[in-house]
Amino acid sequence: MSIDELVKVEITSVSRRPQSVENAPAAAFLIRQHDIRRSGAVNLAEALRLAPNLHVARLETLGYSISARGFNGYDTANKLQVLIDGRSIYSLLHSAVYWDAQDVFLPDLDRIEVVSGPGGTLWGSNAVNGVINVVSKRALDTQGALANITLGTKDRRASARYGGTLGDRAAYRFYVQGFEREHPNPLAGIDLGDDWNGLQGGFRVDLDGGADSFTVQGDVSDFETEVEVAGLPTFHWGLEGENVLARWRRDLNGGAALELQGYVDRSRRDYFGVVERVDTYATEFQHNFAPWEGHRIVWGGGHRIIRDDFRNTLNAFVLDPRKRWLNLSDVFVQDEMALTPELALTLGLKLERSSFTGWEYLPNARLAWQAPEGALLWTAVSRAVRTPSRVDRELVAPGVLVRGSFGSEKLIAFEAGYRGRPLDRTSLSVSTFFNVYDDIRTTEPVTTAPLPLALANGIRGESWGVEVWGEYLLTDWWRLSAGATILRKDFRLKGGRNDRANFAAVGNDPDWHGQVRSRMNLAGGLELDLAVRTVDDLSAPALPGYTLVDARLGWRLLDSLELSLAGDNLLNERHTEMTENPARRVFGRTVQLRARWSL
Repeated sequence: MSIDELVKVEITSVSRRPQSVENAPAAAFLIRQHDIRRSGAVNLAEALRLAPNLHVARLETLGYSISARGFNGYDTANKLQVLIDGRSIYSLLHSAVYWDAQDVFLPDLDRIEVVSGPGGTLWGSNAVNGVINVVSKRALDTQGALANITLGTKDRRASARYGGTLGDRAAYRFYVQGFEREHPNPLAGIDLGDDWNGLQGGFRVDLDGGADSFTVQGDVSDFETEVEVAGLPTFHWGLEGENVLARWRRDLNGGAALELQGYVDRSRRDYFGVVERVDTYATEFQHNFAPWEGHRIVWGGGHRIIRDDFRNTLNAFVLDPRKRWLNLSDVFVQDEMALTPELALTLGLKLERSSFTGWEYLPNARLAWQAPEGALLWTAVSRAVRTPSRVDRELVAPGVLVRGSFGSEKLIAFEAGYRGRPLDRTSLSVSTFFNVYDDIRTTEPVTTAPLPLALANGIRGESWGVEVWGEYLLTDWWRLSAGATILRKDFRLKGGRNDRANFAAVGNDPDWHGQVRSRMNLAGGLELDLAVRTVDDLSAPALPGYTLVDARLGWRLLDSLELSLAGDNLLNERHTEMTENPARRVFGRTVQLRARWSL
Protein backbone atom coordinates (compact mmCIF):
# COMPACT_ATOMS: atom_id res chain seq x y z
CA MET A 1 0.00 0.00 0.00
CA SER A 2 1.13 3.54 -0.70
CA ILE A 3 1.30 6.14 2.08
CA ASP A 4 -1.90 7.66 0.67
CA GLU A 5 -3.68 4.31 0.98
CA LEU A 6 -2.28 3.59 4.44
CA VAL A 7 -3.54 6.80 6.07
CA LYS A 8 -7.02 6.22 4.63
CA VAL A 9 -7.46 2.78 6.22
CA GLU A 10 -10.55 2.93 8.41
CA ILE A 11 -10.60 2.25 12.15
CA THR A 12 -13.49 2.23 14.64
CA SER A 13 -11.88 2.51 18.10
CA VAL A 14 -11.81 6.31 18.33
CA SER A 15 -15.46 7.06 17.44
CA ARG A 16 -17.18 3.64 17.37
CA ARG A 17 -17.81 4.22 13.68
CA PRO A 18 -15.54 3.84 10.63
CA GLN A 19 -13.16 6.76 10.05
CA SER A 20 -9.77 6.97 8.38
CA VAL A 21 -6.64 6.93 10.51
CA GLU A 22 -5.67 10.38 9.22
CA ASN A 23 -8.93 11.88 10.56
CA ALA A 24 -8.96 10.16 13.99
CA PRO A 25 -8.33 12.76 16.75
CA ALA A 26 -6.42 10.42 19.08
CA ALA A 27 -3.09 8.67 19.48
CA ALA A 28 -4.13 5.73 17.30
CA PHE A 29 -1.66 3.26 15.82
CA LEU A 30 -2.74 0.67 13.28
CA ILE A 31 -1.20 -2.81 12.98
CA ARG A 32 -2.15 -4.32 9.63
CA GLN A 33 -2.31 -7.99 8.64
CA HIS A 34 0.66 -7.40 6.37
CA ASP A 35 2.66 -6.09 9.35
CA ILE A 36 1.78 -9.14 11.46
CA ARG A 37 2.80 -11.61 8.77
CA ARG A 38 6.15 -9.93 8.17
CA SER A 39 6.93 -9.55 11.87
CA GLY A 40 7.17 -13.31 12.40
CA ALA A 41 4.95 -13.01 15.50
CA VAL A 42 3.68 -16.34 16.84
CA ASN A 43 0.93 -14.97 19.09
CA LEU A 44 -1.13 -11.86 19.77
CA ALA A 45 1.15 -10.47 22.48
CA GLU A 46 4.19 -10.68 20.18
CA ALA A 47 2.26 -8.94 17.40
CA LEU A 48 1.53 -6.05 19.78
CA ARG A 49 5.27 -5.32 19.93
CA LEU A 50 4.70 -3.60 16.57
CA ALA A 51 2.87 -0.75 18.33
CA PRO A 52 5.35 1.90 19.55
CA ASN A 53 2.78 3.27 22.01
CA LEU A 54 2.73 -0.03 23.94
CA HIS A 55 5.29 -1.42 26.36
CA VAL A 56 5.26 -5.22 25.94
CA ALA A 57 7.24 -7.25 28.50
CA ARG A 58 7.39 -11.02 28.45
CA LEU A 59 7.24 -12.62 31.90
CA GLU A 60 7.45 -16.36 31.32
CA THR A 61 6.61 -19.05 28.80
CA LEU A 62 3.16 -17.70 27.90
CA GLY A 63 2.76 -14.74 30.26
CA TYR A 64 3.11 -11.10 29.22
CA SER A 65 2.60 -7.71 30.81
CA ILE A 66 1.36 -5.04 28.38
CA SER A 67 0.52 -1.40 29.08
CA ALA A 68 0.26 2.04 27.53
CA ARG A 69 1.49 5.22 29.22
CA GLY A 70 2.86 3.44 32.26
CA PHE A 71 1.70 1.14 35.07
CA ASN A 72 3.32 -1.92 33.51
CA GLY A 73 4.12 -4.86 35.72
CA TYR A 74 3.21 -8.39 36.69
CA ASP A 75 0.36 -7.20 38.93
CA THR A 76 -0.17 -3.59 37.82
CA ALA A 77 -0.95 -3.64 34.08
CA ASN A 78 -4.62 -3.05 34.88
CA LYS A 79 -5.54 0.11 32.95
CA LEU A 80 -5.85 -1.17 29.39
CA GLN A 81 -9.13 -2.28 27.83
CA VAL A 82 -8.73 -5.07 25.26
CA LEU A 83 -11.41 -6.30 22.87
CA ILE A 84 -11.41 -9.12 20.35
CA ASP A 85 -14.16 -8.55 17.77
CA GLY A 86 -16.14 -6.57 20.33
CA ARG A 87 -15.70 -9.09 23.17
CA SER A 88 -13.89 -7.68 26.20
CA ILE A 89 -11.13 -9.94 27.56
CA TYR A 90 -10.38 -7.68 30.54
CA SER A 91 -10.86 -9.73 33.72
CA LEU A 92 -12.98 -8.17 36.44
CA LEU A 93 -11.79 -10.84 38.85
CA HIS A 94 -8.34 -9.30 39.25
CA SER A 95 -8.20 -6.29 36.87
CA ALA A 96 -5.94 -7.42 34.05
CA VAL A 97 -5.77 -9.33 30.78
CA TYR A 98 -4.69 -12.97 30.81
CA TRP A 99 -2.43 -12.82 27.77
CA ASP A 100 -1.42 -16.46 28.21
CA ALA A 101 -4.98 -17.46 27.31
CA GLN A 102 -5.21 -15.38 24.09
CA ASP A 103 -4.17 -17.45 21.08
CA VAL A 104 -6.08 -15.91 18.18
CA PHE A 105 -5.57 -17.20 14.64
CA LEU A 106 -3.27 -14.44 13.39
CA PRO A 107 -3.70 -14.93 9.59
CA ASP A 108 -7.42 -14.16 9.92
CA LEU A 109 -6.91 -10.80 11.63
CA ASP A 110 -7.77 -7.76 9.54
CA ARG A 111 -6.08 -5.24 11.85
CA ILE A 112 -5.25 -4.34 15.42
CA GLU A 113 -6.13 -0.80 16.52
CA VAL A 114 -4.04 0.49 19.42
CA VAL A 115 -5.25 3.75 20.98
CA SER A 116 -3.20 5.18 23.84
CA GLY A 117 -5.04 7.54 26.16
CA PRO A 118 -8.42 7.28 27.92
CA GLY A 119 -11.30 5.63 26.11
CA GLY A 120 -13.80 5.42 28.94
CA THR A 121 -16.56 7.41 27.22
CA LEU A 122 -16.98 4.76 24.54
CA TRP A 123 -15.36 1.66 26.02
CA GLY A 124 -16.12 1.99 29.74
CA SER A 125 -14.21 1.83 32.98
CA ASN A 126 -10.77 0.26 32.85
CA ALA A 127 -10.07 1.89 29.46
CA VAL A 128 -7.90 4.27 31.48
CA ASN A 129 -4.59 4.43 29.62
CA GLY A 130 -5.64 2.91 26.32
CA VAL A 131 -7.72 0.54 24.18
CA ILE A 132 -6.61 -2.40 22.05
CA ASN A 133 -9.20 -3.45 19.49
CA VAL A 134 -8.49 -6.71 17.62
CA VAL A 135 -10.61 -6.99 14.46
CA SER A 136 -10.94 -10.16 12.38
CA LYS A 137 -11.59 -10.41 8.66
CA ARG A 138 -15.04 -11.22 7.36
CA ALA A 139 -15.57 -14.85 6.45
CA LEU A 140 -16.01 -13.79 2.81
CA ASP A 141 -12.43 -12.48 2.85
CA THR A 142 -10.97 -15.79 4.06
CA GLN A 143 -12.12 -18.22 1.41
CA GLY A 144 -10.26 -21.38 0.53
CA ALA A 145 -7.65 -23.29 2.47
CA LEU A 146 -4.70 -21.96 4.43
CA ALA A 147 -2.08 -23.89 6.38
CA ASN A 148 0.84 -22.69 8.51
CA ILE A 149 3.68 -24.72 9.99
CA THR A 150 6.28 -23.14 12.28
CA LEU A 151 9.36 -25.00 13.51
CA GLY A 152 11.57 -23.09 15.92
CA THR A 153 14.10 -23.45 18.68
CA LYS A 154 11.43 -22.60 21.26
CA ASP A 155 8.14 -22.62 19.33
CA ARG A 156 6.44 -25.27 17.27
CA ARG A 157 3.06 -24.49 15.80
CA ALA A 158 0.69 -25.85 13.18
CA SER A 159 -2.58 -24.30 12.04
CA ALA A 160 -5.13 -24.64 9.29
CA ARG A 161 -8.23 -22.79 8.15
CA TYR A 162 -10.87 -23.42 5.52
CA GLY A 163 -13.49 -20.98 4.28
CA GLY A 164 -16.43 -21.39 1.93
CA THR A 165 -19.83 -19.98 1.00
CA LEU A 166 -23.39 -20.90 1.88
CA GLY A 167 -25.46 -19.78 -1.08
CA ASP A 168 -25.08 -16.27 -2.50
CA ARG A 169 -25.15 -14.27 0.72
CA ALA A 170 -23.45 -16.28 3.45
CA ALA A 171 -19.85 -17.27 4.05
CA TYR A 172 -18.14 -19.33 6.72
CA ARG A 173 -14.73 -20.38 7.96
CA PHE A 174 -13.35 -22.65 10.63
CA TYR A 175 -9.84 -23.08 11.93
CA VAL A 176 -7.76 -25.25 14.23
CA GLN A 177 -4.28 -24.65 15.61
CA GLY A 178 -1.94 -26.32 18.03
CA PHE A 179 1.33 -25.26 19.60
CA GLU A 180 4.23 -26.31 21.80
CA ARG A 181 6.30 -23.64 23.52
CA GLU A 182 9.39 -24.41 25.56
CA HIS A 183 10.12 -22.61 28.80
CA PRO A 184 12.68 -19.81 28.78
CA ASN A 185 15.86 -20.04 30.83
CA PRO A 186 15.88 -19.23 34.56
CA LEU A 187 17.97 -16.36 35.89
CA ALA A 188 19.31 -17.25 39.34
CA GLY A 189 15.90 -18.74 40.04
CA ILE A 190 13.89 -21.92 39.88
CA ASP A 191 13.63 -23.77 36.60
CA LEU A 192 9.91 -24.48 36.51
CA GLY A 193 10.16 -26.57 33.35
CA ASP A 194 6.80 -25.25 32.22
CA ASP A 195 6.70 -26.26 28.57
CA TRP A 196 3.22 -25.32 27.39
CA ASN A 197 1.16 -27.04 24.71
CA GLY A 198 -2.28 -26.15 23.53
CA LEU A 199 -5.05 -26.72 21.05
CA GLN A 200 -7.63 -24.18 19.86
CA GLY A 201 -10.35 -24.11 17.25
CA GLY A 202 -13.07 -21.78 16.12
CA PHE A 203 -15.52 -20.68 13.46
CA ARG A 204 -17.18 -17.64 11.95
CA VAL A 205 -20.30 -17.26 9.81
CA ASP A 206 -21.32 -14.00 8.09
CA LEU A 207 -24.67 -13.43 6.40
CA ASP A 208 -25.24 -10.41 4.16
CA GLY A 209 -28.94 -9.70 3.86
CA GLY A 210 -28.71 -6.34 2.11
CA ALA A 211 -29.32 -3.68 4.73
CA ASP A 212 -29.00 -6.33 7.44
CA SER A 213 -25.88 -8.33 8.24
CA PHE A 214 -25.37 -11.09 10.80
CA THR A 215 -22.23 -12.57 12.34
CA VAL A 216 -21.83 -15.59 14.59
CA GLN A 217 -18.40 -16.69 15.76
CA GLY A 218 -16.80 -18.67 18.55
CA ASP A 219 -13.66 -20.34 19.87
CA VAL A 220 -12.71 -23.18 22.20
CA SER A 221 -9.24 -23.67 23.69
CA ASP A 222 -7.33 -26.02 25.99
CA PHE A 223 -3.76 -25.24 27.13
CA GLU A 224 -1.77 -27.20 29.69
CA THR A 225 1.65 -27.89 31.18
CA GLU A 226 3.25 -30.01 33.87
CA VAL A 227 5.36 -27.86 36.20
CA GLU A 228 8.29 -29.68 37.76
CA VAL A 229 10.14 -28.19 40.74
CA ALA A 230 12.94 -30.14 42.38
CA GLY A 231 11.83 -31.68 45.67
CA LEU A 232 8.14 -30.90 45.16
CA PRO A 233 5.26 -32.80 43.59
CA THR A 234 4.57 -32.17 39.92
CA PHE A 235 1.97 -29.43 39.43
CA HIS A 236 -0.52 -29.35 36.59
CA TRP A 237 -1.45 -26.00 35.06
CA GLY A 238 -4.43 -25.74 32.78
CA LEU A 239 -6.22 -23.00 30.86
CA GLU A 240 -9.57 -23.74 29.25
CA GLY A 241 -11.97 -21.40 27.51
CA GLU A 242 -15.01 -21.15 25.28
CA ASN A 243 -16.78 -18.18 23.79
CA VAL A 244 -19.52 -17.48 21.29
CA LEU A 245 -20.61 -14.10 19.95
CA ALA A 246 -23.54 -13.02 17.78
CA ARG A 247 -23.92 -9.62 16.11
CA TRP A 248 -26.69 -8.03 14.04
CA ARG A 249 -26.20 -4.79 12.13
CA ARG A 250 -28.67 -2.76 10.06
CA ASP A 251 -27.49 0.02 7.76
CA LEU A 252 -29.95 2.91 7.68
CA ASN A 253 -30.35 5.93 5.44
CA GLY A 254 -27.75 8.67 5.45
CA GLY A 255 -24.92 6.50 6.75
CA ALA A 256 -26.73 5.67 10.00
CA ALA A 257 -26.47 2.20 11.51
CA LEU A 258 -27.94 0.16 14.34
CA GLU A 259 -25.95 -2.66 15.93
CA LEU A 260 -26.78 -5.27 18.58
CA GLN A 261 -24.45 -7.94 19.91
CA GLY A 262 -24.25 -10.47 22.70
CA TYR A 263 -21.66 -12.96 23.82
CA VAL A 264 -20.92 -15.65 26.36
CA ASP A 265 -17.34 -16.17 27.53
CA ARG A 266 -16.29 -18.93 29.91
CA SER A 267 -12.79 -19.55 31.23
CA ARG A 268 -11.14 -21.84 33.76
CA ARG A 269 -7.61 -21.57 35.19
CA ASP A 270 -6.07 -24.30 37.34
CA TYR A 271 -2.59 -23.65 38.73
CA PHE A 272 -0.67 -24.54 41.91
CA GLY A 273 -3.74 -25.41 43.92
CA VAL A 274 -5.70 -22.36 42.71
CA VAL A 275 -8.79 -22.73 40.54
CA GLU A 276 -10.45 -19.73 38.91
CA ARG A 277 -13.64 -19.98 36.92
CA VAL A 278 -15.23 -16.93 35.30
CA ASP A 279 -18.41 -16.90 33.20
CA THR A 280 -19.39 -13.69 31.41
CA TYR A 281 -22.75 -12.93 29.76
CA ALA A 282 -22.94 -9.63 27.87
CA THR A 283 -25.35 -7.70 25.67
CA GLU A 284 -24.59 -4.38 23.96
CA PHE A 285 -26.20 -2.08 21.42
CA GLN A 286 -25.30 1.14 19.66
CA HIS A 287 -26.91 3.53 17.19
CA ASN A 288 -25.02 5.88 14.85
CA PHE A 289 -26.99 8.61 13.11
CA ALA A 290 -26.87 12.24 11.94
CA PRO A 291 -29.98 14.02 13.28
CA TRP A 292 -28.95 17.45 11.99
CA GLU A 293 -26.47 18.80 9.52
CA GLY A 294 -23.01 18.92 11.05
CA HIS A 295 -23.77 16.43 13.84
CA ARG A 296 -22.90 12.73 14.07
CA ILE A 297 -24.21 11.03 17.20
CA VAL A 298 -23.39 7.60 18.54
CA TRP A 299 -25.22 6.33 21.59
CA GLY A 300 -25.84 2.99 23.19
CA GLY A 301 -25.48 0.88 26.27
CA GLY A 302 -24.92 -2.57 27.60
CA HIS A 303 -25.04 -4.94 30.51
CA ARG A 304 -22.59 -7.60 31.66
CA ILE A 305 -23.14 -10.32 34.22
CA ILE A 306 -20.04 -12.03 35.58
CA ARG A 307 -20.11 -15.14 37.71
CA ASP A 308 -16.82 -16.21 39.26
CA ASP A 309 -15.60 -18.95 41.56
CA PHE A 310 -12.15 -18.69 43.20
CA ARG A 311 -10.73 -21.60 45.21
CA ASN A 312 -7.27 -21.52 46.79
CA THR A 313 -5.75 -24.52 48.59
CA LEU A 314 -2.16 -23.32 48.19
CA ASN A 315 -2.12 -20.69 50.96
CA ALA A 316 -4.35 -18.62 53.25
CA PHE A 317 -5.39 -15.98 50.68
CA VAL A 318 -8.99 -16.49 49.58
CA LEU A 319 -11.88 -14.49 48.21
CA ASP A 320 -14.75 -13.97 50.60
CA PRO A 321 -17.29 -14.99 49.43
CA ARG A 322 -15.75 -17.71 47.28
CA LYS A 323 -18.44 -17.27 44.58
CA ARG A 324 -20.09 -14.07 43.46
CA TRP A 325 -22.29 -12.56 40.74
CA LEU A 326 -21.16 -9.13 39.51
CA ASN A 327 -23.13 -6.71 37.34
CA LEU A 328 -21.85 -3.95 35.09
CA SER A 329 -24.28 -1.64 33.27
CA ASP A 330 -23.64 1.42 31.13
CA VAL A 331 -25.20 3.98 28.81
CA PHE A 332 -23.26 6.44 26.66
CA VAL A 333 -23.70 9.21 24.10
CA GLN A 334 -21.21 11.11 21.97
CA ASP A 335 -21.78 13.93 19.47
CA GLU A 336 -19.26 14.98 16.80
CA MET A 337 -20.12 18.55 15.80
CA ALA A 338 -18.71 20.31 12.76
CA LEU A 339 -18.22 23.89 14.00
CA THR A 340 -16.72 24.88 10.63
CA PRO A 341 -15.64 22.80 7.62
CA GLU A 342 -12.18 22.53 9.23
CA LEU A 343 -13.01 22.49 12.96
CA ALA A 344 -14.84 19.69 14.81
CA LEU A 345 -15.81 19.38 18.46
CA THR A 346 -16.62 16.03 20.06
CA LEU A 347 -18.45 15.80 23.40
CA GLY A 348 -19.32 12.53 25.08
CA LEU A 349 -20.38 10.98 28.37
CA LYS A 350 -20.73 7.45 29.68
CA LEU A 351 -22.55 6.53 32.88
CA GLU A 352 -21.53 3.16 34.24
CA ARG A 353 -22.66 1.26 37.31
CA SER A 354 -20.76 -1.64 38.89
CA SER A 355 -21.61 -3.88 41.81
CA PHE A 356 -18.82 -2.38 43.91
CA THR A 357 -18.85 1.38 43.28
CA GLY A 358 -22.26 2.39 42.00
CA TRP A 359 -22.42 4.98 39.24
CA GLU A 360 -19.26 6.39 37.62
CA TYR A 361 -19.24 9.24 35.09
CA LEU A 362 -16.75 9.19 32.22
CA PRO A 363 -16.82 12.41 30.13
CA ASN A 364 -14.67 13.33 27.15
CA ALA A 365 -14.14 16.43 24.99
CA ARG A 366 -12.05 16.56 21.81
CA LEU A 367 -11.30 19.40 19.41
CA ALA A 368 -9.85 18.65 15.97
CA TRP A 369 -8.67 21.09 13.31
CA GLN A 370 -7.99 20.02 9.75
CA ALA A 371 -5.19 22.33 8.63
CA PRO A 372 -5.16 23.62 5.03
CA GLU A 373 -2.16 21.46 4.12
CA GLY A 374 -4.06 18.35 5.25
CA ALA A 375 -2.54 17.87 8.69
CA LEU A 376 -4.78 17.14 11.68
CA LEU A 377 -4.24 18.97 14.98
CA TRP A 378 -6.23 17.74 17.95
CA THR A 379 -6.54 18.15 21.70
CA ALA A 380 -8.62 16.34 24.33
CA VAL A 381 -9.50 16.21 28.00
CA SER A 382 -11.01 13.06 29.52
CA ARG A 383 -11.91 11.40 32.78
CA ALA A 384 -11.45 7.67 33.29
CA VAL A 385 -11.54 5.23 36.20
CA ARG A 386 -10.40 1.74 37.08
CA THR A 387 -13.13 0.16 39.13
CA PRO A 388 -12.32 -2.31 41.92
CA SER A 389 -11.99 -5.97 41.12
CA ARG A 390 -12.87 -8.87 43.38
CA VAL A 391 -9.23 -9.12 44.43
CA ASP A 392 -9.20 -5.42 45.38
CA ARG A 393 -12.33 -5.70 47.51
CA GLU A 394 -12.65 -9.26 48.75
CA LEU A 395 -9.19 -10.87 48.98
CA VAL A 396 -8.49 -11.80 52.62
CA ALA A 397 -6.00 -13.81 54.67
CA PRO A 398 -6.49 -14.33 58.43
CA GLY A 399 -4.23 -12.02 60.39
CA VAL A 400 -2.54 -10.65 57.25
CA LEU A 401 -5.07 -9.02 54.92
CA VAL A 402 -8.59 -7.84 55.73
CA ARG A 403 -11.31 -6.18 53.71
CA GLY A 404 -10.77 -2.49 53.08
CA SER A 405 -12.74 0.26 51.43
CA PHE A 406 -10.83 0.31 48.16
CA GLY A 407 -12.60 2.48 45.58
CA SER A 408 -12.04 3.40 41.96
CA GLU A 409 -8.68 4.72 40.79
CA LYS A 410 -9.21 7.99 38.88
CA LEU A 411 -7.58 9.82 36.00
CA ILE A 412 -7.97 13.26 34.43
CA ALA A 413 -6.03 13.26 31.15
CA PHE A 414 -4.97 16.16 28.93
CA GLU A 415 -3.78 15.32 25.41
CA ALA A 416 -2.71 17.05 22.22
CA GLY A 417 -1.44 15.70 18.94
CA TYR A 418 -0.50 16.11 15.30
CA ARG A 419 -0.99 13.72 12.41
CA GLY A 420 -0.01 14.51 8.87
CA ARG A 421 2.34 14.10 5.94
CA PRO A 422 5.10 16.68 6.31
CA LEU A 423 6.96 15.29 3.26
CA ASP A 424 6.05 13.26 0.22
CA ARG A 425 6.01 9.51 0.86
CA THR A 426 5.89 10.02 4.63
CA SER A 427 3.38 9.90 7.47
CA LEU A 428 3.94 11.24 10.99
CA SER A 429 2.03 11.18 14.28
CA VAL A 430 3.07 13.04 17.44
CA SER A 431 1.06 12.94 20.68
CA THR A 432 1.68 14.49 24.06
CA PHE A 433 -0.14 13.84 27.34
CA PHE A 434 -0.34 14.99 30.94
CA ASN A 435 -2.16 12.60 33.27
CA VAL A 436 -3.36 13.44 36.78
CA TYR A 437 -4.07 10.31 38.86
CA ASP A 438 -5.79 10.04 42.23
CA ASP A 439 -6.74 7.22 44.59
CA ILE A 440 -4.15 4.76 43.29
CA ARG A 441 -3.95 1.54 45.30
CA THR A 442 -1.95 1.30 48.52
CA THR A 443 -1.46 -1.52 51.03
CA GLU A 444 -1.91 0.06 54.45
CA PRO A 445 -1.90 -1.18 58.07
CA VAL A 446 -5.30 -1.15 59.68
CA THR A 447 -3.97 -0.20 63.13
CA THR A 448 -0.64 0.90 64.58
CA ALA A 449 0.48 -2.75 64.48
CA PRO A 450 2.33 -4.03 61.35
CA LEU A 451 -0.53 -6.44 60.58
CA PRO A 452 -3.21 -6.83 59.39
CA LEU A 453 -3.19 -4.83 56.16
CA ALA A 454 -5.95 -3.57 53.88
CA LEU A 455 -6.09 -2.21 50.34
CA ALA A 456 -6.88 1.50 50.15
CA ASN A 457 -6.55 4.53 47.82
CA GLY A 458 -3.60 6.48 49.19
CA ILE A 459 -1.47 7.50 46.17
CA ARG A 460 -1.82 10.44 43.83
CA GLY A 461 0.48 11.84 41.19
CA GLU A 462 1.14 12.78 37.59
CA SER A 463 2.70 11.32 34.48
CA TRP A 464 3.54 13.01 31.21
CA GLY A 465 5.23 12.13 27.97
CA VAL A 466 5.44 12.06 24.19
CA GLU A 467 4.59 9.37 21.64
CA VAL A 468 5.84 9.64 18.06
CA TRP A 469 5.82 7.33 15.07
CA GLY A 470 5.98 7.53 11.30
CA GLU A 471 6.67 5.77 8.02
CA TYR A 472 8.86 6.67 5.09
CA LEU A 473 8.57 5.00 1.70
CA LEU A 474 12.11 5.30 0.32
CA THR A 475 11.29 3.46 -2.90
CA ASP A 476 8.47 1.31 -4.18
CA TRP A 477 10.27 -1.69 -2.62
CA TRP A 478 11.74 -0.29 0.60
CA ARG A 479 9.80 1.08 3.55
CA LEU A 480 11.13 2.40 6.88
CA SER A 481 9.06 2.88 10.03
CA ALA A 482 10.04 4.12 13.48
CA GLY A 483 8.42 5.03 16.76
CA ALA A 484 9.24 5.91 20.35
CA THR A 485 7.58 6.74 23.67
CA ILE A 486 8.98 8.95 26.43
CA LEU A 487 7.38 8.71 29.89
CA ARG A 488 7.95 10.55 33.16
CA LYS A 489 6.16 9.88 36.48
CA ASP A 490 5.81 11.62 39.84
CA PHE A 491 3.72 9.78 42.46
CA ARG A 492 3.43 10.42 46.19
CA LEU A 493 1.39 9.45 49.22
CA LYS A 494 -1.58 11.52 50.26
CA GLY A 495 -1.44 13.09 53.70
CA GLY A 496 -1.45 10.63 56.58
CA ARG A 497 -1.29 7.55 54.30
CA ASN A 498 1.10 4.60 54.26
CA ASP A 499 2.02 2.03 51.65
CA ARG A 500 3.69 -1.19 52.75
CA ALA A 501 3.88 -2.20 49.07
CA ASN A 502 6.30 0.69 48.44
CA PHE A 503 4.44 2.16 45.44
CA ALA A 504 4.26 -1.18 43.64
CA ALA A 505 0.83 -0.21 42.25
CA VAL A 506 2.31 2.52 40.00
CA GLY A 507 4.21 -0.10 37.99
CA ASN A 508 7.78 -0.44 36.78
CA ASP A 509 8.18 1.48 33.54
CA PRO A 510 11.11 2.51 31.35
CA ASP A 511 11.66 6.23 30.79
CA TRP A 512 11.65 5.52 27.08
CA HIS A 513 11.38 2.71 24.55
CA GLY A 514 11.54 2.75 20.76
CA GLN A 515 11.90 0.78 17.56
CA VAL A 516 13.03 1.08 13.94
CA ARG A 517 11.83 -1.32 11.25
CA SER A 518 12.93 -1.84 7.65
CA ARG A 519 10.90 -3.79 5.08
CA MET A 520 12.29 -4.62 1.64
CA ASN A 521 10.62 -6.39 -1.27
CA LEU A 522 13.55 -7.77 -3.27
CA ALA A 523 13.71 -9.46 -6.64
CA GLY A 524 12.60 -13.04 -7.09
CA GLY A 525 9.82 -12.88 -4.53
CA LEU A 526 12.21 -12.27 -1.61
CA GLU A 527 11.30 -10.19 1.46
CA LEU A 528 13.89 -8.89 3.92
CA ASP A 529 12.67 -7.45 7.23
CA LEU A 530 14.89 -5.99 9.96
CA ALA A 531 13.88 -4.53 13.31
CA VAL A 532 15.76 -2.89 16.17
CA ARG A 533 13.89 -2.53 19.48
CA THR A 534 15.32 -0.82 22.54
CA VAL A 535 14.00 -0.41 26.09
CA ASP A 536 15.47 1.80 28.82
CA ASP A 537 16.37 0.66 32.34
CA LEU A 538 13.67 -0.20 34.87
CA SER A 539 14.09 1.28 38.34
CA ALA A 540 11.71 -0.33 40.86
CA PRO A 541 13.14 -2.93 41.13
CA ALA A 542 16.19 -2.21 38.99
CA LEU A 543 16.70 -4.01 35.71
CA PRO A 544 19.13 -3.06 32.91
CA GLY A 545 17.73 -1.90 29.60
CA TYR A 546 18.25 -3.91 26.44
CA THR A 547 18.43 -3.59 22.68
CA LEU A 548 17.21 -6.38 20.41
CA VAL A 549 17.70 -7.04 16.70
CA ASP A 550 15.21 -9.21 14.83
CA ALA A 551 15.40 -10.32 11.20
CA ARG A 552 13.21 -12.20 8.75
CA LEU A 553 13.84 -13.49 5.23
CA GLY A 554 10.76 -14.53 3.29
CA TRP A 555 10.58 -16.24 -0.09
CA ARG A 556 7.42 -16.60 -2.12
CA LEU A 557 8.13 -19.66 -4.23
CA LEU A 558 4.64 -19.73 -5.75
CA ASP A 559 1.54 -17.61 -5.43
CA SER A 560 0.26 -20.23 -3.00
CA LEU A 561 3.47 -21.10 -1.12
CA GLU A 562 5.70 -18.95 1.08
CA LEU A 563 8.72 -19.88 3.18
CA SER A 564 10.35 -17.66 5.80
CA LEU A 565 13.27 -17.82 8.20
CA ALA A 566 13.11 -15.51 11.22
CA GLY A 567 15.46 -14.81 14.12
CA ASP A 568 14.69 -12.85 17.31
CA ASN A 569 17.09 -11.32 19.80
CA LEU A 570 20.05 -11.96 17.52
CA LEU A 571 22.52 -9.71 19.39
CA ASN A 572 22.03 -10.90 22.98
CA GLU A 573 22.54 -14.32 24.44
CA ARG A 574 19.82 -13.54 26.97
CA HIS A 575 17.86 -10.66 28.50
CA THR A 576 15.10 -10.11 31.09
CA GLU A 577 12.08 -7.90 30.37
CA MET A 578 10.33 -7.61 33.75
CA THR A 579 11.50 -8.22 37.32
CA GLU A 580 8.26 -8.91 39.18
CA ASN A 581 7.73 -12.50 38.12
CA PRO A 582 9.05 -14.74 40.91
CA ALA A 583 10.52 -17.16 38.36
CA ARG A 584 12.84 -14.41 37.03
CA ARG A 585 12.91 -15.53 33.38
CA VAL A 586 15.46 -14.63 30.74
CA PHE A 587 14.97 -14.91 27.00
CA GLY A 588 17.63 -15.78 24.46
CA ARG A 589 18.02 -16.05 20.73
CA THR A 590 15.35 -17.92 18.84
CA VAL A 591 15.14 -19.03 15.22
CA GLN A 592 12.08 -20.29 13.42
CA LEU A 593 11.31 -21.67 9.98
CA ARG A 594 7.78 -21.15 8.70
CA ALA A 595 5.88 -22.50 5.71
CA ARG A 596 2.58 -20.96 4.62
CA TRP A 597 0.39 -22.56 1.97
CA SER A 598 -2.88 -21.25 0.62
CA LEU A 599 -5.36 -22.45 -1.96
